[in-house]
Amino acid sequence: MSKKYLFGAVFVLALLAFAAMPFQSASASANPQIPSHWDTDYDHITDVNDNCPRVSNSDQTDSDGDGIGDACDFFVLGDDDGDGVEQPVDNCQQVFNPGQVDSDGDGWGDACDPTVSGDTDSDGVENAQDNCPTIANNNQLDSDNDSMGDACDNFPGGDNDGDAVDQTVDNCPTVSNADQADTDMDGIGDACDDTRFGDDDGDGVGNSVDNCISVANADQVDSDGDLFGDACDPTPFGDMDGDGVWDTVDNCVNVDNGDQADVDNDGVGDACDPNSF
Repeated sequence: MSKKYLFGAVFVLALLAFAAMPFQSASASANPQIPSHWDTDYDHITDVNDNCPRVSNSDQTDSDGDGIGDACDFFVLGDDDGDGVEQPVDNCQQVFNPGQVDSDGDGWGDACDPTVSGDTDSDGVENAQDNCPTIANNNQLDSDNDSMGDACDNFPGGDNDGDAVDQTVDNCPTVSNADQADTDMDGIGDACDDTRFGDDDGDGVGNSVDNCISVANADQVDSDGDLFGDACDPTPFGDMDGDGVWDTVDNCVNVDNGDQADVDNDGVGDACDPNSF
């Protein structure tokens, strides 16, 4: 390459570098060495008034109003936070973040994103802390304290027995009974109801095992062991002969003599007294 062409190339590069140097009209007007009539870029605007004194821009357009013309402004549309990223593409326009890191890819830089780890349901609660990350519930209500918000919890009232029936409507909340069978329809499921076949006398003993179905006798006392509770047994102390007279007063314990006749008044009923006459 000839010296002539080499010199020309160097000259052009020097001009380009000179034109790219930042320059503001304020600095020009403040410098008494710059004559007020100079117009370096020949755009018919003197350097002291030119917002791009080294780049021709007779229209003096300054889109972001920063005093630097668009023709020589690296950030034509502004860079409010001064991080070197133009305003329209800056993911934190008012917060300095030259790296533009956006961990959750939501278009908001981490430096100004209140939900850095993401907020899939857009409820203002980060996914990492959201008890319903895919369903909006900014109140985070969790009635049963199972770490699942009511908004996405199939059993917001809880399901202590794990039978897939919410605690608030489960007729056996502590005993698993998915079928919720309730034979006597008393609101208590068969699985946990001691009186699932009914309790007519309301003594807490089911009809199927109650020795006095129509008389309340929670203690189920049956002195004579005849399967009739004392509370409803006409002969609670026994009636071996079935004559309706208690053994303790029956004058013929082993012989049916409901009339208790005793002609000779010897305490032995006629029915079993060989000497009744």
